Amino acid sequence: MFEQTFKNIDDVLWKEAGCTTELDYTEQTSTEIGDAVSYNAAITYRLNDSHATRDHRHNDASNSNDLKWDLSVELNGETRRKNKVSGASEDNSGGTRIYLSPGFRVSSDNFSGFISYGIPIVEDKNGKQTDVDSRIVAGFSVAF
Repeated sequence: MFEQTFKNIDDVLWKEAGCTTELDYTEQTSTEIGDAVSYNAAITYRLNDSHATRDHRHNDASNSNDLKWDLSVELNGETRRKNKVSGASEDNSGGTRIYLSPGFRVSSDNFSGFISYGIPIVEDKNGKQTDVDSRIVAGFSVAF
């Protein structure tokens, strides 16, 4: 449809002195990525700042900026429907992956950061897809 238009533009630019061009046109297809549901569950353990020795009167601000370190173990998963290309279902897409992800978190009064290393324990893929050996997820947040 647009090939002749691009050819005409290419011809005009090519005929101008000193201009060289290469215009490529590839017809586009309509691709709809499959819907996904993500789910997570975690258990954390505080390494410092024992709850039993903490002042619970809410007027002790001296420890509010102390760093808190947590270990975590998570189960992270995603189930995704198949993609659709030009209205047809793509066989090599979609499925379920669940990761076991140990990690740690550090936090203070107004910031938090975390990192986890995920190992797939369930991979129920549709068709041929890339294998995932592991993944690293990290994040950082600041409260204003």
